[in-house]
Amino acid sequence: MANLASSAVTVLEAWTEGGLNGKRNVAKRVTLILTGQGSVANKITAASLGFQRILEASAAVNADKDEVFPTAVSPDGTELYLVVAAETAHVPSDVTDTVTLTIKGIS
Repeated sequence: MANLASSAVTVLEAWTEGGLNGKRNVAKRVTLILTGQGSVANKITAASLGFQRILEASAAVNADKDEVFPTAVSPDGTELYLVVAAETAHVPSDVTDTVTLTIKGIS
C-alpha cells in the first residue's frame, strides 16, 4: 500500500468560501478511490487532494451507501484520516473502497 495518488481523486464540485477582505477557503466535494489508505502509514495527504492544508472534512460515505467512515484532520492539516466505525479502538485505518466526502481547506 502507499499514499493516495492525486489520480485517484475526482472533484465533483468546488467553491470558495470566506469574506471579500480576508482569507478565502476552498471547499470540494470529492470522490476518492481508496486502495488501502486512511491511516498514518498510508496517507491521504492535503497535496493529493489539491490543498496546502486541510481545515475540516465531512464523514466519507461509500459508493454503496452502506458504510460511513468518520474522518479526522491531522493537527498540522497535512493529512486526512479515516476511522472504521466497527473498530472499537477508533484509530485511523486503511480503507479499500470508493468514498465521497466534502473537504474544506487552503489551496
